[in-house]
Amino acid sequence: MNLHKLPVIMLLTAMAVIISSCSRQSELLDTIPADADVVAVADAKKLCQELGITLSDTGADIPPALKSGLFTDDRSRGVLDILGRCEASGAADISTVAVVSTDGESFMTLPVNDWEKLKSLGSPWLEWGEDTEGFHTGKIKDGMTILATGSQMWILNEDPKAPVIINKLLKASEKHSVGKIDAIAQFLGGDKMINIAIPAQNPLEEKDSDVSPETKWTLMGIEASENSLTADMEMVAETGEAIEMEGLQPVNPAVLSYVPEECSIAVAAGFTPRFDWDIITTLTSIGGDFQTRAALSVIAPYLKSIDGTVMIAAAPANNESFSDPNPGNWNFIMMAHMSQEKIDQILGMVRTMMFSAGISPKTDKDGIMVVPQYGTSLYIGNVDGYLAVATFPFSNDHNNSLTPIFEGKDAAGMLRVPSLSAISHNAPSWGIDMKARIEGSKGNLTITLPGSEGSVLLNLMTLL
Repeated sequence: MNLHKLPVIMLLTAMAVIISSCSRQSELLDTIPADADVVAVADAKKLCQELGITLSDTGADIPPALKSGLFTDDRSRGVLDILGRCEASGAADISTVAVVSTDGESFMTLPVNDWEKLKSLGSPWLEWGEDTEGFHTGKIKDGMTILATGSQMWILNEDPKAPVIINKLLKASEKHSVGKIDAIAQFLGGDKMINIAIPAQNPLEEKDSDVSPETKWTLMGIEASENSLTADMEMVAETGEAIEMEGLQPVNPAVLSYVPEECSIAVAAGFTPRFDWDIITTLTSIGGDFQTRAALSVIAPYLKSIDGTVMIAAAPANNESFSDPNPGNWNFIMMAHMSQEKIDQILGMVRTMMFSAGISPKTDKDGIMVVPQYGTSLYIGNVDGYLAVATFPFSNDHNNSLTPIFEGKDAAGMLRVPSLSAISHNAPSWGIDMKARIEGSKGNLTITLPGSEGSVLLNLMTLL
């Protein structure tokens, strides 16, 4: 062979592999209805590597910490065993595994490379039966059904009607599939470890019978490394055009100067009158009792009066803050921007309630109410146009590290726990640091575990 041609041959071979992989993935997405509630595409091989799971021709070797936690049931172990044997034998492509939830059904599906190899995996968890409705059918021990054709396989909860269910979904996907929506299919085919697409649906409305070009999609890509776990989110139209989250505006960084030093928890968002609070109150009230719904009906009008930044932050007040969540163990502050009229109305209502309870709040020189509570004092008042409540006197001269997280963002939050052993003696000694941000149409979540070793994802899963 002419060695000068070797680089060209290698390049052409690599291109052929990439094109083949993209084609198989496109074919897979073409079998998923466009109106599915959730579609996730994962690189199961990479996911298993991050979780410390070794795949081989004898199945899956699961770390002890996961066996006693995340993978305690036989169903998940059986599926992993089959995936391991598929990867080792080349029977199926586990680098593209779709998990779908639609119309009350949830299933996993992936491309099949070789049916004969799949049939002869030799897994003790898998038992093939008779062909039905155009599928090779089988059972995975402890309640799972597996269906296969020469090019694709499906795994779902055990159901004698499984072939009928999948055929129905395949017919629906012939009319309109996720694979035919170019922007969504392109995202799901991205190189993240897990890519998730969810067609947005207002919880106050009935689910549409089909998606439309106006359908909003929430897209989330999850990636893991040894140092961090990240999730990038975006709202888009079916055309791929970015959609900014309605009713939000940048957080006013001035409120950050009121946050206590050594803050461990902080959340802030900038709201406009266009923000739909009905969705929040509806979701919060789901499953709530009469008192919860009654409280929400009282609070809702005041939430709709917010026309700026809302900020909540807390810092440990003593060594028992994390182990005992009693409010007296925390220094916290809440600020919400409202009109002067609304603030006066709320403060008047608070005074009336206190007098009715036999409490006579003191008022300082700035008009701030001081109320004994939780073994400390609550400070309540109008601070620079914000309705504010705190367990310490208001002061805007605090200097903290939150500005880079919140400045210029429509919403952001952070959680910082130096050591999880402070929460429970049985918890690991490493800590957790979470940062979340929303800006325009995009959002991001980053998780790191200071003091930990190895995969962040594996360490997080051992907590479950």
